[in-house]
Amino acid sequence: MPAVPIVAIIIILVYALAVYLMATGKLPMVLGLLLMAFLIGLSAMPYMEFFDIVTTGIYRFGEVTALVVLGGWLGMMVAKTGVADNIIIKAVELAGEKAFPVALACYIACALCFAGGLTGIGGEITIGQIALPIMVAVGVTPVLSSLIFAIAYLATGMLSPAFWKYYSSLSGVTVDQIMPVCLTTFAISVVFCIIMMVAEFKRQGIRMFDGASVPIKREVKKVPWYSLPSPIIPLLLILILKWPFAISFIIGILYCFVTTMKWTREGIRDHVNLLGTAWYDGVKALAPTIAVLIGLGILVNVCLHPTIKDAMATLLAPVIPHDAIGLSILFAVLAPLALYRGPLGIWGLGAGLLVFMIGSGVDPLLATGVMLSIYSMTRLDPSQSENVWLLGYMNVDHRQYVKTGFPYYWACAATAVIVNAFLYFI
Repeated sequence: MPAVPIVAIIIILVYALAVYLMATGKLPMVLGLLLMAFLIGLSAMPYMEFFDIVTTGIYRFGEVTALVVLGGWLGMMVAKTGVADNIIIKAVELAGEKAFPVALACYIACALCFAGGLTGIGGEITIGQIALPIMVAVGVTPVLSSLIFAIAYLATGMLSPAFWKYYSSLSGVTVDQIMPVCLTTFAISVVFCIIMMVAEFKRQGIRMFDGASVPIKREVKKVPWYSLPSPIIPLLLILILKWPFAISFIIGILYCFVTTMKWTREGIRDHVNLLGTAWYDGVKALAPTIAVLIGLGILVNVCLHPTIKDAMATLLAPVIPHDAIGLSILFAVLAPLALYRGPLGIWGLGAGLLVFMIGSGVDPLLATGVMLSIYSMTRLDPSQSENVWLLGYMNVDHRQYVKTGFPYYWACAATAVIVNAFLYFI
């Protein structure tokens, strides 16, 4: 079957081209995904069949998109009502204005807000403009503050029910199988964040328990204490009561809406308007994510075509380990390839690789699990749009950022792969 190797070679060349164009910033991610889909698809199938695949691919992650939008609505409600600001301020107050406790409190508060749907650049700016200056004010260096903030953003990928649904739709693995892997990976990231903070405080000569006044550079709305759990209401309903994802998000939005409302005629009217504005701004902030989901849907559909899947299975089957230990060691070593929008990032080129791995005979849960386990490396990626804003806002050189965080983020990814392998894959 001479056509099979030719198709596989074309796929590898196109893949390498897309990696280069996206890693060097010459092409946005969504256009890179579409370029891959079109070049691979048109090289392996009749154009009318390809058009049908593109059409169905656009809608492939429709349910995921709906959940992402609901999560964004909740996130904007949490931001616009002042709940997010109050979570951070309360955490800092409890920390007592000491450098290490304040940095840890900011990390926990930011992760809580990110888990509740404050995603994308809009959510990051909302949280970062209050949390980052606080960390710097108590003596934490800008580069370490940036690294702490970036690893807190891991909560978006690991604790978001909408993203769990994406991983499930991508791989065919059930959400119930994916959740433990994501929760374990997040727990390991918490441990490594603390390790990184302790080590860098010592290396950079930052006094862990020196006090300093904490400036709040913008007006903060006061909200009742019982509104503060709003970001994690959907997560609790899903994990404890096993409620459907969409209903859990809606309950979270309504909880935030009701608990932060001023019960006067004007207050009710203004709050209803805020609810509508939060919907609009949430969708607007998530437009890049929605575009990427459309691109991923098309690419995944192309990769699932029998001609393409069989060609890559022939190529990868002898190369990729099919046992849990071998694949886990491979991904632990190669985890840095998730940097610079590389081939191991599950929100990008890694989606196609995951489909190819499963097509070559790797157990779907194992393939998905190892890729999720190294998700922490993507949070170090300075080419990610969220990190571009972060480094610019903090005036941190991207090389210093990567150099400082690399050993901790890589160790975090490698540990997560090994731990998850022994817990869930072996």
